Amino acid sequence: MYALWYVFDRLWMVTGMISATTFGGTWWLPTIYSVLGAKIGKKTFLEDAFVHLPFMLTVKDHTVVETGVKLETIRILRNGDVQVGRIVLESNVVVGAASYIGSDTRVGSRSILKPLSRLPSGNKIGKNSILEGHRLGKRFDDLDEASLETNILGKSVIGFICHLVAFLIVLVPSLFSLVFNTCILLGLVHGFGMKGIAILVGCIPLTTAIASIVLAMVIIYPLRFILLGGKRASPMQTKVYSIDFHRYWTAIKLYSATIANSENTILSRYICKLLGANIDIHAPFALEPQEPHLTSTGRNLFCANGVKFRNIAFSPGGYVGFDKVDIGDNCMIFDRSVVEAGARIDNNVMVGSVTVIPRDIDNTQGTTLMGNPLMRLRLMADGNMDDDISSSMMNEIWFFVISTYWLVVLSFLVITAYLMTAYFFWIVHLYSSLSFAFGAVALIFPFLITLVCGLLLFISFGVKAICIGNFNTFLGKGEVADMNSGKLLRWEIANFLISSSCHIPLLVINEFWVTRAFWKLMGAKIGINTMIDPNVLMLEADMLDIGDECRVEEMVTLLCHKFNRGNLEMEPISIPNNTIIRSHAVILPGSKISGKRVKIMPLTHVLPGENLTDGVWHGSPAECIDKKHGIV
Repeated sequence: MYALWYVFDRLWMVTGMISATTFGGTWWLPTIYSVLGAKIGKKTFLEDAFVHLPFMLTVKDHTVVETGVKLETIRILRNGDVQVGRIVLESNVVVGAASYIGSDTRVGSRSILKPLSRLPSGNKIGKNSILEGHRLGKRFDDLDEASLETNILGKSVIGFICHLVAFLIVLVPSLFSLVFNTCILLGLVHGFGMKGIAILVGCIPLTTAIASIVLAMVIIYPLRFILLGGKRASPMQTKVYSIDFHRYWTAIKLYSATIANSENTILSRYICKLLGANIDIHAPFALEPQEPHLTSTGRNLFCANGVKFRNIAFSPGGYVGFDKVDIGDNCMIFDRSVVEAGARIDNNVMVGSVTVIPRDIDNTQGTTLMGNPLMRLRLMADGNMDDDISSSMMNEIWFFVISTYWLVVLSFLVITAYLMTAYFFWIVHLYSSLSFAFGAVALIFPFLITLVCGLLLFISFGVKAICIGNFNTFLGKGEVADMNSGKLLRWEIANFLISSSCHIPLLVINEFWVTRAFWKLMGAKIGINTMIDPNVLMLEADMLDIGDECRVEEMVTLLCHKFNRGNLEMEPISIPNNTIIRSHAVILPGSKISGKRVKIMPLTHVLPGENLTDGVWHGSPAECIDKKHGIV
């Protein structure tokens, strides 16, 4: 059974993630899961769900699973055993963004899991319930199935053809980029011969910028104008998979595809502004909106890893609303937080990690917001955070140029691997039968993929050695790196290059010993028999000390850096023996785990300066669970 799971997991890992990204939010993704054995009901909306074991998933009619949700049908335990359990989501359920649902769970019909909520393994939720964070209650609007079926908003649900058209429209940016670059290459070769190829390579950042801007203004802007009915996107309510919903959803996906190759750079922010967003393009750590027309951000916005701005809000019965997100000046939003559609954050606000900002919040000026459910902790020390945290234009341009070339290098390595495979197939086929050639390719292809993955991991080590050296000595004692410094640019470039080159190889290989060996090579201290998932976010490896027999699950964030008024600061993180950190937990620098047997539950936020002793910790911020009675 383990061998069967192992083969399926390796085959499904990459293809499943690609399917979730490509077909998310359309009829196609539920269909793919149905083919693989999942029980999927009518009019089910899966925004980008990836499930390791699809045949252990049941999703009934009119249920919505938003972005970044973890559906844990399988879990690898600390001793290496595999634990499998079924997940059942009954009809008219809404699972909010970045939530966690453990194995062997059931969610009753008409229930809502708010964003960043956690349903532990082995638990069941009754009908008409609401889960906020880890707190469970009953909904005030006690709905029944009949009322949901009769109160239908919007136009009738559209069919297969519209889903196909929407999917083809989203491919427009990729096709345009391919045609544009091909025409540039042919023109340069015609005018300068083989030197034209060298000219193109030297001008890749410039041609990329020109192609992206032309694409945005000449093709994407008119397409979005048509999809949005000849006007800007505005707040509205409709029904999932209705014509109105598909128009808005396709416009959002079209915008996302346009900035996909330049995400989190000055170019993507400029394109976002061209397409109608009211944002500060000089804020280097601000995420792109979900829908440009429905997002407004002030100056000096800072967003950390995994922050989600939502312009879409779902409710039971397949209802969906599009609404604005308005962020004021001088705000900081930290790791894995979610800002709901309709939310407004005033000036000088700090939002802690793993925090949900609801749509009905008000009077936030100068406050610190943290936790799920939300708490207003205190006023800022001086009532404002108006220091300028914008980076210099030159640093922004350098980062864009280097990141563009780097993506070309990575693409070249992958394309070269496929071309070598094709060449090998052709050579073998010249001297043998077609079936023998396919067999030979099937035999050599895994070795070639392993070779490419190993090369990319070695490149990551070389990048760190050249750009950083050792993170322990990168900043001197008490030293900080301000937003316009060369050190911050080096840190930003190094982390982008390392994460982009090691992330996919570690996922493809997906072996604990490989992941452990790689991060030890990068400078981390990792004990024996410690199991770390390949997509754990670890940036400053030299400052991490992880003990023996530990288990760090997927999408955990181990940050040894923090930003204080735009200045980069670093502190080490030490994790003792026998510690278990469940998926999507966030461990911030300066926190301390002093217990000998500590278990940190999913979506737990460990604050700087916090000391975790023996026991089970959960929530945002972290609190200790009563050992006698179990889960709070």
